[in-house]
Amino acid sequence: MWVPVSRRGSRGTGASGGAPAGRRGDRPPAVRDEGAPCSCGPRGRLGPAASGPALARLWPYDGEHRGQALFSAAAAGDRRAVSARDGLVTGVAAAVRILTPTVGAEAVILGGGLTRVGRPLVDAVRSTLRSWEADSPFLATLHMSHHVSVLDAGTPVAAIGAALLAPPVGAGVPQVIA
Repeated sequence: MWVPVSRRGSRGTGASGGAPAGRRGDRPPAVRDEGAPCSCGPRGRLGPAASGPALARLWPYDGEHRGQALFSAAAAGDRRAVSARDGLVTGVAAAVRILTPTVGAEAVILGGGLTRVGRPLVDAVRSTLRSWEADSPFLATLHMSHHVSVLDAGTPVAAIGAALLAPPVGAGVPQVIA
């Protein structure tokens, strides 16, 4: 769901060598302790608040892309869509708020199914982060709203991550070729 990129472009860790880049859904959200249960069981996780499955729960839609439909309906003034969009955006922004100071991420790149929403999602997340930064001198020092971007839809994040983390050929680790 999330790929933090550290200082000086090093891969796989936060700026100070903290947690590895990758999925961040199994972290408690900073906004509430209730909500839908995570696939691992507990309530209060980020995955059910800020992910493709969260979007499916918040906005049941059978068309081409649920996220684009949600943001379009919200822009047209549909109250249910506005509520669902705001819940999703708050969850994504909460994940950024957790990642930025926790792993020292200088960039938080949104990936996965939500990438198809594109610019409207990033703009809404940045707006939420700016409002939190305006209310907190500490959060303002983190400049979180400047750290968020989104991958192009269809970017094969898992394959890229696996390639970046693979040991070099000849490093004494057996290579598996399928």
